[in-house]
Amino acid sequence: MTTTTCFRRLALAAALLGAALQGAQVAPKEKVLVLDKITYQKGVDQTAFEGIDNLLLTKLVQARKYKCLDRDAYDTAAREEGFGAKVDLVPAGYSMRGEIVQMLRSGKTRTIQNTPLAEYIATVSLRANDLRTQQPYEAETLRVVRYCQTPKDMLVYVVQRVALAILMRDYPMYLMDAEDPDDLTLSYGADFLNKGERYEIRRREAIVDDDTGEKVYKERTVGVCEVVDVGKNTSTARLLS
Repeated sequence: MTTTTCFRRLALAAALLGAALQGAQVAPKEKVLVLDKITYQKGVDQTAFEGIDNLLLTKLVQARKYKCLDRDAYDTAAREEGFGAKVDLVPAGYSMRGEIVQMLRSGKTRTIQNTPLAEYIATVSLRANDLRTQQPYEAETLRVVRYCQTPKDMLVYVVQRVALAILMRDYPMYLMDAEDPDDLTLSYGADFLNKGERYEIRRREAIVDDDTGEKVYKERTVGVCEVVDVGKNTSTARLLS
């Protein structure tokens, strides 16, 4: 383990302990996300995914939506704080286990700007458990298809897709501006979206309750859009249907 990785784990563990000591009332944005090590089904070439655990942890930490720890850091914190004996100290959040079900090269190729690319297909299974109750959530299977130069390029893309799927459990992709159907603003940026990708999107609308005067939020599905440009924190898309 490198010195940088060691310090990162200690910092993350300290953040977790701070949240845990606040008791069970943890705000949604402060939920803890514990990442178990990625596993592989028989026959999957694991060398193509070397470093995926650290890449995924880093990607999710940078998103600043959860307090993210790997399993080792969380277990260390749990032992020191006695989570097992004091269930009320267990922070709100999830443990997430990913499994690489398949990784293959389809045989299809294309050339873009004189660069030869091959089509790679990966299938990833995601299973989440509630940290406090250990109750499982519904499993999700991702099929990731991408034309890349190398398996390493595919690894980076798989990490991006898996991280987005995890985040969207609590932070769905919203339409932020819908005045022009050819110039929509989406709530995710270049860290998670790419030009040409298509997504079903929803819009969150604030409505003032006549009785209480408080704002309540309602969501509705807008349709399928295609990403046409990506910025740092938001992206531009056009509505397809």
